[in-house]
Order: sequence, then structure tokens, then C-alpha cells
Amino acid sequence: MSSNDWEENWKEDEKLKWDPGFDLGYGEIDDEHRIFHGLIVDFQEAAIQHASKEKLLGILHEITEYAEFHFSSEEKIMAACQYTELDEHAALHHTLLAEARDAYTQFQQDEIDPAHLYEFLLNWFATHTSKEDKKLVQYINQERVTTRHSSKQVAAGAPTLRHGGR
Repeated sequence: MSSNDWEENWKEDEKLKWDPGFDLGYGEIDDEHRIFHGLIVDFQEAAIQHASKEKLLGILHEITEYAEFHFSSEEKIMAACQYTELDEHAALHHTLLAEARDAYTQFQQDEIDPAHLYEFLLNWFATHTSKEDKKLVQYINQERVTTRHSSKQVAAGAPTLRHGGR
């Protein structure tokens, strides 16, 4: 596709802005999501400014590398909290990375234009974050509440031990 084909579809006034709704309530994940979001904004702005294909490919490569880091980070968090859907979530990460690599190749071979690539990135970020990552954070928060509640119950209901535990 020529750059004129996608320019007609691009809406410059639709620049992606951080929405507080993207925050999930888990600092490390939210911080990484902000960085990931910023890279997508970088891609969008470069595309709007008609940056070279090489520059856009460079940003896309950076997005993919950061996604690999972020997914690994999330999977460590999932393992640490014994997340019951770790395998399913990790499989989604694997699929998303494969899709990103495929999109990179398609863009490199002029099979998709920057606007469609941006839509892919935006949907990837918004859908995975709002559904799968939200479930993870809800699980973590529920585990925290359950752990705190269980600790308080044990402390409140524990007998007073005297005579060395007898």
C-alpha cells in the first residue's frame, strides 16, 4: 500500500492518551503498561509524522522486545502468587508475540499499512490489559484480602498458649 492509501484513514485527532481506566491497581504491572502504552504512542506519532518505514520498524521492534520483557515479568508475578490461570495467560502471551512478529513481517513486506498496524497494537494493548491482566490483578488482590483475613482469624481465634505450648 502506498502512504496515500493509509493517510486517508488516519485521524490525527485520535492520538492515544493514557486513560486512568488502564490502571489495574498493581504498581509494577501498571508502570510497565504505561511504558508499553508510551511505545505505542511513539509508533502512532511517528506514523502521523510520516516517518520512514525503517523508523516505524524500529519502534515496532522495540515494542515487541518490551512486550517480551513485560510478559516475562507478568509471568514471574503469576508464578509467585500461584495464579491459577498462569498457563493459559502465558499461552496468550506466546500468541500475542507471534502475532506481533507476523505484523512486523507484514508491514515490512508492505502487506499492511501503519494505520492498520497501529490498530493492531492498540487492540492488543487494550484487550489484553482490560481482560486478562485485569483478571490477574483481581486474583492478586483477592489473595491479599484472603491472606489478611485468614491471618486475622487465626490471630483472633488462636488460644493463648501457656506452659510452653501445652
